[in-house]
Amino acid sequence: MVFFFFFFKQKTAYEMLRSLVGSEMCIRDRDYPVLLPTTELAPDATECRLIGLADLESESPMWKEYVINRQYGTVQCYNYVSHGRRLFAKQVYASNGKFSLHSMVPNGLTAARPLPDAVRFSGGDPKLSDPIGPSLVITRYNHSIHGRETLIPHRLVHGMVPGALLDACTFWQGEDLLIRGSPKSTRSEWYNYKLEIRISPSTGEASVLRKDSQPFAEIESGQPAPRNLRRIGSKLPEHSKPRAFERVGSGERSLARCKPLVDKGFNVQAVDYALSCFVHPDGSEDFAMAEAWLNDPLNQHAVQALSGGEAPAGLSRVESHAGGVHGTGTRWTRPQDEAETLLLLNPLTAPENSVLWQLAQLLSRLEDMSHVLMWTTSSAGSADDLWTIYKIELPRLKLSFVPKRDTKGIVRLHSVEQSGWFVSQEACLLPDGSVPADKPGMEALHDLLHGFPNCLVLENNSKELQVLVSSHQQVRPKKKGEPFCTQIVADRSSELWSSTMQDQRYLLLPVHTSCTFLGTPTMECLLYTLMMRLAARDYERAFVLLEACCVDINFSAAEKYIFRMIENLEDAHPNAHAIRLKLLLALQFSDNTVDMDVTREYDAYLKKLGHVSAGCRLTAEEEANIWTISKQGTTLIKNRSEYLNTLFEGRPQAVQQKPRLQIAGQPMRFLDGISTEDVNFSDTGVSHYRYVREAASLDDGALLEMVMNEDLVKDDVTGSVRQMGFLFLYELMAGHLTARLNGNNVAA
Repeated sequence: MVFFFFFFKQKTAYEMLRSLVGSEMCIRDRDYPVLLPTTELAPDATECRLIGLADLESESPMWKEYVINRQYGTVQCYNYVSHGRRLFAKQVYASNGKFSLHSMVPNGLTAARPLPDAVRFSGGDPKLSDPIGPSLVITRYNHSIHGRETLIPHRLVHGMVPGALLDACTFWQGEDLLIRGSPKSTRSEWYNYKLEIRISPSTGEASVLRKDSQPFAEIESGQPAPRNLRRIGSKLPEHSKPRAFERVGSGERSLARCKPLVDKGFNVQAVDYALSCFVHPDGSEDFAMAEAWLNDPLNQHAVQALSGGEAPAGLSRVESHAGGVHGTGTRWTRPQDEAETLLLLNPLTAPENSVLWQLAQLLSRLEDMSHVLMWTTSSAGSADDLWTIYKIELPRLKLSFVPKRDTKGIVRLHSVEQSGWFVSQEACLLPDGSVPADKPGMEALHDLLHGFPNCLVLENNSKELQVLVSSHQQVRPKKKGEPFCTQIVADRSSELWSSTMQDQRYLLLPVHTSCTFLGTPTMECLLYTLMMRLAARDYERAFVLLEACCVDINFSAAEKYIFRMIENLEDAHPNAHAIRLKLLLALQFSDNTVDMDVTREYDAYLKKLGHVSAGCRLTAEEEANIWTISKQGTTLIKNRSEYLNTLFEGRPQAVQQKPRLQIAGQPMRFLDGISTEDVNFSDTGVSHYRYVREAASLDDGALLEMVMNEDLVKDDVTGSVRQMGFLFLYELMAGHLTARLNGNNVAA
């Protein structure tokens, strides 16, 4: 029984929960009291909090808090756990893991039964309880703050601090209740800063400040430096600076140093900057790399600005003492990030249709909010405009975006890793993948991206498009009432995925100018596109991709991982059989193993051949090739082989074998094997039967369940296994028991 103590209007509670049909059940079905706020919520309230006390009869009852968010349509459950005589709110459930700060495995991947749409992306278990017991408290003395600190285990702040920070940092709480975090690895590319976190006692929200631990310079360049070169900003020790490379940046020796490239037509200021960018560890400058940078079309805007004596956008001119340069030389560099403290923005508390809310809807296509870090300067304090956001990081995908203003004054979200590319506003997809009402003329592109819920469309200044796709593992869960469901759920917290996709965790698919097909520049892109097409049941486009899938070498680790995703897609559609057989032919000359029963797959294809689309049918030559691969053949396969041989040899007719009569069920098989003489002259007989008639008629649901579970096939004559046996068959034949399907008696 559930007790509700109402202190505000029932209408308001209903308005908050009416769009959470599936999520509401996790609250309504609790068997413990739930306390509601004493203050009446406003009709336009965006958040409601409920407090409950679970396990009342146990020795350690558990306080729980439910947070209902209207603009995201989510319900989150927290357990209040004690550690070191302090109380922490630990998240244990989210009705939509995409919009949660704690990364959880989606329940749809492991659920035995189909889940409703409202909780299709849910994670965790609201019934989970943490037993009360002794806790191990680890303390240390921090000389920098002149006080003691207590180690905060990550599980205590699940849902309070983004999971990306919990994975990479260690947290200590001081006597001032301020939580300080430092990266676990000092060589981390994404977490080279320290954190200060303060949790509000009234709202429970965490305020996260970022302070860079060391300064670094960042030079915009279309061509990254090779691994054996160093960018500006990493100083050489004084004793390691060769005297042969000491120079004066504005003197005659500097002009002589730049002369080889100046003679090729480059401006001396641009050459000076380019040489400063590419410096060997021994202090020598790489003229070949500098010339390549100067010739790169992506760097022409910077070269022109340097030639005019003006700093490119975002760069300033400062005195240089780095990279083996000594004296009064100058270089271009970005302002150092340590000058300002950055504040982490929480999009889950942003109002609907605000900038943060729109960014959350957009980026949730690629990543969970637990691993999306939106930073702004502490002076900005909020993000009323996209320009006020300093940087957006997706460290698990190794992606980052920064807002930049173009020549027309439009602020666009530029990719840091893909220079010159930004998130297209013309081809921006809605969260459900539909076409925005104010973006006409993009129907072809959105039709092309059908079945890609995990993508963003990037654009450059030349109006070229490419699709950025996250390479997470995708699973198509079962959905009640939809045998050919196309919805997919991503396992974004998979450790196997993160360990396999170490180098590239996203894919780039060029879009043809006609918006009619996607390019697949690598085998990894081809296999992942094939997997997504199959998951969306876009069979004809998937079949076309297989023409370019022929390989004779072994898959890489990433390619093998994606190929296993294809094998794990359960699909009995006629076109799916054709695609799997076509894929087998594409890999037959390589050592890559295919987990497939060729005989069973080919037999299923032939049985459903009349329903296979024209665009997915195998040619006669391909079928003959499959027949040679198959180790054995059914009667249907042998007849098909005979037909193909007749076709190839030009014979007038083919000799077909008659299929063997199929006898249904173990009882019928047993009776079929006994002769009349054995029955009449047998000394022993059946002593008893077990039969349970549940109803006088089997309707649609019960009849289909019996057939799908193969109850009659698995039973014995006496009914000792399923309590059916011979007596069940006798009642069907005698008309004592009826079986109705769609209102028709199928037993007559």
